[in-house]
Formats: sequence, structure tokens, C-alpha cells
Amino acid sequence: MPPSPQRVTLSLVGLAAVGASLWVAFEQPYTIWPWLLLLVGLGCAILAQRMA
Repeated sequence: MPPSPQRVTLSLVGLAAVGASLWVAFEQPYTIWPWLLLLVGLGCAILAQRMA
């Protein structure tokens, strides 16, 4: 059974948030933004798993 479109969207948003977190961490290493973006990515991953 293929994943639902909402689950795929959440996974892609989470992946984009983690990628943005890495980019921001190299641009501004001493701010809170990379950690906040990682939390968004983690939240998307958890929500995508619960939608099963």
C-alpha cells in the first residue's frame, strides 16, 4: 500500500527543515535557528510515523 500524500508531504517538509538547519548552522553557527529547524524536522518525522 503506497503512503498517503499527507505523509509524503510531511516527510518532505521534515527533510527540507533538516537541510535548512544544516545550511543555517554553517551560515550562523551561534544562533538558536539550526536547533529550531531540527525540532521542526523531528516533529514532521514523528507526525508522519503516526499517520500510518
